[in-house]
Amino acid sequence: MTHCNDQLIDQLLTQAEQEGRCLIPPSTAIRKALLRRIGSAVVSPMPGLFARKMRWDELNRAQRHCEIIRALAIIHPDWTFCSFSAACLLGLEVSWRHLNVVHVCSSTKPSARPGAHIQRHQIEPAGAIRLSGTSVTPPIQTATDCLLQTGFADGMPIADSAISKLGLTREQLMEAVEQRATARNGRAIRTALTTLRYADARAESGGESVARAVMIETGFAPD
Repeated sequence: MTHCNDQLIDQLLTQAEQEGRCLIPPSTAIRKALLRRIGSAVVSPMPGLFARKMRWDELNRAQRHCEIIRALAIIHPDWTFCSFSAACLLGLEVSWRHLNVVHVCSSTKPSARPGAHIQRHQIEPAGAIRLSGTSVTPPIQTATDCLLQTGFADGMPIADSAISKLGLTREQLMEAVEQRATARNGRAIRTALTTLRYADARAESGGESVARAVMIETGFAPD
């Protein structure tokens, strides 16, 4: 690899970092050069996306997820991100185990098994909003989708942060959940409503929210 290529790659990586996203190679030659650097100075969190290894190692799972999404939004400007990905971009507290794939709206019924990196949801992105050029489902829809897709403990940090960070009220969220009731999702509706009944905007972190949920589930009255 030439010294010129090294300088160009460093410049491209720095620009991507400043924009809070992964690097999208501008050419096949740069992509091949980046692939040769994987393991030493570069990582590839998703095929076609790259980041400087030293900086990537310093980011937590949620920060990495957002940087992947911002890059994908450039490659696929027509995509609307939803569910846990939208929640992450909106600043909600999301259990990191839900961030192993990127969640995207789909107009057609998704396959039974998610892809290795992308999970498509049959969600209509009505009223989608834009965050720094990235299309995401609206806050109340995002929070509701997440609460209907997760359990009590993982749902608690989402409920807490939706109230504290997005300015949504418990009543608004409960009404939105009830409007989604069907003959098939009764259990998910009940879990989401129970989660919201115990939601508390005073929680200072996602870990605190989960701990409170576990205490409730085991019969302890949280302080």
